This record gives sequence, structure tokens and C-alpha cells, in this order.
Amino acid sequence: MAALIAVGVGFSALAGASPKPAVAALLPSTLVANWRITDPGCCSGFSWSRDGESVTYFDRDPSGIGVLWGLNPATGRKRLESRSPKLTSPSGRYVLERRSTDGSIQITDTLLDRSWVFDRSGRSLLFSRDEDRVAFGVRQPGALPRYARPASIYVSGLEGTDRRFLTQMIGGPIAWLPGGDRLLLSGRQSPGDQTAVWIYDLKSDALRKLFSADFLRGTTVSPDGRFIAFFRTLDRDPSQSGLWVYDTATSMRRRIEPAGSYRWHPSSRGLLVIPPRPRGDGDHGIWWVDIVGGESVLLTESTSDGIRISNFEWILSPEGGRAAYRHADDFSLWVVDFQQALDITFSGPVASGEPSLEVWEPSANPDDARP
Repeated sequence: MAALIAVGVGFSALAGASPKPAVAALLPSTLVANWRITDPGCCSGFSWSRDGESVTYFDRDPSGIGVLWGLNPATGRKRLESRSPKLTSPSGRYVLERRSTDGSIQITDTLLDRSWVFDRSGRSLLFSRDEDRVAFGVRQPGALPRYARPASIYVSGLEGTDRRFLTQMIGGPIAWLPGGDRLLLSGRQSPGDQTAVWIYDLKSDALRKLFSADFLRGTTVSPDGRFIAFFRTLDRDPSQSGLWVYDTATSMRRRIEPAGSYRWHPSSRGLLVIPPRPRGDGDHGIWWVDIVGGESVLLTESTSDGIRISNFEWILSPEGGRAAYRHADDFSLWVVDFQQALDITFSGPVASGEPSLEVWEPSANPDDARP
């Protein structure tokens, strides 16, 4: 199952006036559909299927046993997906099960119908993009909380073969970059350091710091691997707090407005952002932010049924034009379709494929980032 809670750290510190929509006149409410798909108080743990045809969620079957359901939001048809849901690799080919006896992971290749035990003592496996290797961290034992203990970072084959030690830090791997030779890490090398984002080059065994901050949160990578979005919160310089995007190709960065819970669009061209509601009431709005230099556009200025998201529980569909979310009023699951509004935004004047230097700025030397 994919991660279910969108980035939401430090919103109280980031909330402020949102910019006015750039093309509001072109986006009437008829372009956006918003409807409920489950009963109130429904379920836990929801996501989109890989093909985007259904929303999957955990709920009880008629006998009271928790199972995984799939519901087509267009037709309302519901079907039983699994009675024993398991973690899988991004493609779904590999199924992961934790063994209760020793905490190790059993991996099953559903294509070849073969299983083996992955010998490790870490918590999670990060599959490479071609799913032929994994990265993971092994925490040192001790009395400190898990998040505060250093971890040894490794990569290996799927059967644990060719295990290779990379580095040690209070943190771990967060993404494989395209090509499979670079790994993105987030963490601190010692307790007194700022949290930093690093690239480890597997060919040269070089670890390079990209940027750092005292309170760095919500780091995610664009689908094409070029851009990194992240939050800086509670910064000693208020102008540095907010949602930022870093370009790994140019070492330039751009502050994103409005700030809020976000998802990368599959095109890597921009972000879908949902800012906090003013004073906690009213409706949420879904914004399109073109990171290569276009204006921020409010896609859902008004709908017949208000979009009110509980605790920022929402997830973007695979094609990037719909979102499933938990409604704040009755905790039912809803779907909002804004694809037509997004199409109109895409069809208007757009920036070139390269970031405009007018809206990007050089990133501070990470070694000089701390005052």
C-alpha cells in the first residue's frame, strides 16, 4: 500500500494568504466533480489501484473480518481484493511478509512463483526503479528512540547477496534516482548536525550534500528524479520557512506558493498542493503549481459539495487528475476529479521545459547553511 498521509508537517507555521488564482475565470465549477464513494465513518488505509480504476481500502466483510476492498468510483461497484493484504514492491511483482519468528522479511516473486528469506535487521526495503536491488538501514541497538539512533546504510541484491555498506547516519535512504547508480539519503551524520539531503554515487562511492536545515521535513522526489520537494519549518530566518523545490541538475531552488500538503504530478512538471483552510473552516482548494516558472492556479475554486479533507488524508490518482480523500465532516471517502481544469491549465501559455531563472535562486552552500 502506498503512503496514505500527505506531507503535513508544520502547516501552522506556514499558513498565510494564498496568491489569487491566475486563471480563475477559465475554471468554472462545472469542470470539477466531487462525490462521496463510501458510507460515513468508513474504513482505514485507502489508496488507488495501480491502474487508477479503483480506490482500495480496509474495511470489514459481512462476517466482521477486516479485508481489502476495491471500489470503482465511476460505477460504484465494489469487489473483494484480498483477505490477507501484504506489502508489495512498486510494480506489485514482489510480495513482502515479515516473519514473526525473527523479524526477517520473506520475499515472494509472483512472476516466478518463488520465495526466499531476506536476511536483515532493518525495517523497510527501498526497491530500485528496475527492482533488481534494494537499499535499507540497520539501526544500532541502544536506549535512544529508534529515530535518534545511527543506522548503517546498505544496498544489496533482492536475495541479500552482494551486500554493500555505504555510510552511517541518523536517517536513511529515501529514493533511488534514475539510472540506478545514485541513491538519495536524508539524515544527520552526528546528533548536533542539521538534517541534510545527500546523494550517494554508487559508482564513485562519493557522498555529496545537497542542502540542509534545522527542521527539514517531507522530502520527496519528482517521478523523473530531477527535482526534490521539501519543507523547511520553524527556521530562524522566517523567509526560509516554507515549501521548496530543489533542482538537482542546476543546484537551484525555488520557494513554492501556496504551501501545503502536496503530491508530485506524474509529469514531474509541477505539484498539486492543498493549503490549510483559513482558521480551520471553509473548503480546501487544490492548486496546480508549475515548477518551471508558470503561475500557481486554483483548480477547485468552487464545487457543489465542498472539499473538506480530514487531517490531510488524500492521495493522488496515478494519472494525476483525481484525488481520493477522507471527508472531515463524516469521515467517508470521497473522490474529486479536476482533470478538465488541469487540461485547461496545461493548454494555456506555459513556461519552457527548463526552470526560469527569474523564479529560481542559487541554493546556499550546504557547508555554510548554518549561521
